[in-house]
Amino acid sequence: MASKKLRRTGVSADLCERLKRHQVETCQDVLSITPVELMRVAGLSYPAALDLMRLVSKACVPTVST
Repeated sequence: MASKKLRRTGVSADLCERLKRHQVETCQDVLSITPVELMRVAGLSYPAALDLMRLVSKACVPTVST
């Protein structure tokens, strides 16, 4: 699930393009960098970077099955 493309997670197309310029294309790429690095590459504020990481982490988590 970590190899899921950002476009399929609900991230805006503009933000996806900004991240793609820095080779950040999958959920794993977003979750493997720090919020400060994400702020720099995406041009976001710190709270917005945290929200993006939260959105991406929820999108790539598998559904619970018992």
